[in-house]
Amino acid sequence: MNDEVLDETVDALRHVLLRVQLSSSGWSDIEELLPRFTDAVAADDGQELSGAVASLDLLASRRMTSAETPPSEEVLGPASAPVRERINELIHTLESLRRGRGAGSDGAQRAPG
Repeated sequence: MNDEVLDETVDALRHVLLRVQLSSSGWSDIEELLPRFTDAVAADDGQELSGAVASLDLLASRRMTSAETPPSEEVLGPASAPVRERINELIHTLESLRRGRGAGSDGAQRAPG
């Protein structure tokens, strides 16, 4: 996994954490995607990590309400505390991995839970 993929992933996760407003179902979809990031990091699979970022970007772009739900019935908001914590754990893991590689260590990290 190269540094560019790590940086792209951290940027995408930060964007979602700080800027995205979704419905509760939108956040549920993102929550279901988060293990894909964890698994890709554990497998040191940059291609899978890039795929997870693409999926995250797609889900995060669904800020508009769906055609079936009138806008007045769908409440948009930030991620719940548990989802925010999981995203923060992923960001910290990726940043630690990047720092570890920059320092010449093996980059071994605990898997975010």
